[in-house]
Amino acid sequence: MVNIKINEKRLVQTFIKLVTIDSPSYQEEKIIKYLIRFFKDNGLKVKFQKVGSSGNIVAFLKGNREGLPLFFNAHTDTVQPGTGIKPVITDKLIRSDGSTILGSDDKSAITLFLEGIRYIKQNRLKHTDIYFVLTYAEEQGLVGAKNFDFSLLKAKYGFSFDSHGKIGTAVLSAPTHYQYTVTVKGKSAHAGIEPEKGINAIVTGAKLINKIKVGKIDHETTANVGKIEGGIATNIVPEKVVFEGEVRSRNREKLKRYIKDLKSIISTFRKKYRVKIDLDLKLAYRSYDFSGTSFLVKQFRKACRAINISPVFDKSNGGSDSNIFNQNGFQCLNVSTGMAEVHSTEEYILIKDMVQGMKLFLSLITQW
Repeated sequence: MVNIKINEKRLVQTFIKLVTIDSPSYQEEKIIKYLIRFFKDNGLKVKFQKVGSSGNIVAFLKGNREGLPLFFNAHTDTVQPGTGIKPVITDKLIRSDGSTILGSDDKSAITLFLEGIRYIKQNRLKHTDIYFVLTYAEEQGLVGAKNFDFSLLKAKYGFSFDSHGKIGTAVLSAPTHYQYTVTVKGKSAHAGIEPEKGINAIVTGAKLINKIKVGKIDHETTANVGKIEGGIATNIVPEKVVFEGEVRSRNREKLKRYIKDLKSIISTFRKKYRVKIDLDLKLAYRSYDFSGTSFLVKQFRKACRAINISPVFDKSNGGSDSNIFNQNGFQCLNVSTGMAEVHSTEEYILIKDMVQGMKLFLSLITQW
């Protein structure tokens, strides 16, 4: 595997083709159509789980040797601004032109899968059964994975290619994530004639937000208030304000404590300001935690060694489809594709990292 030769020119061309197919969340129809056609043209069996105008793809590559089946995961959607992407190619990297994202999150992963399939067939590599699971609307809260029909997947072990960092990086631990919506209901009144008869929900909501801890709470816990909406006009004491937030932690006890404190703050404000406050708390996804001696981690180390890459193990405060796979009984390790500055107009990926990522993908298959 060390001397494997990658067709760098074709690898770059495939990536450019994919990122120039617009696929913002819930608008993945074009990329889905392209991928299904590619898989079928290359002899894979495809099942499409249609959800609305989008959906999840499961492509099956029949093995030619015995062994445990394996799956690979990526997502087809991108964040905005991600329409009309015009990638700029230099001798070292591919970047956004500055007006949009690049889309390496997560089309760098899909590129590895497509080019990997071509390489496997052209070089007749030995491999076990392989499943490719491509989800929609991952960027909107892992929606595709949450709605995935897991009966379609006959492999219990896999890798999600959806992280940043140097090639050879794997995320051993990711947090549990809760999202919440707080609705503050005061009392409306004319702001000019009789404001004293009203209870200003925006002011109360602002004071409430000011009591909520946000930012980096500690090395494994973060929180944020990211959206607020309320009021009708400046001459009306606002009756209602709604704000949305989140908390995530790799430590379950710290998470429970944060939620308990949030509920306590809300309870105090209900009594103090004579307002109705509703809290809607929802679990977005659960945490996972791999030990350094787990089977999947050992396989990852083995694959890295085979191509002379030093594995790097990370703990993340972000979530990915791997969270959903793991909480549904499928062991899934999230690994890096080399993407950098994602979710920004400065996004880029080094061509050498794409080549190394391709080698790692093939090594995971051949060393399995």
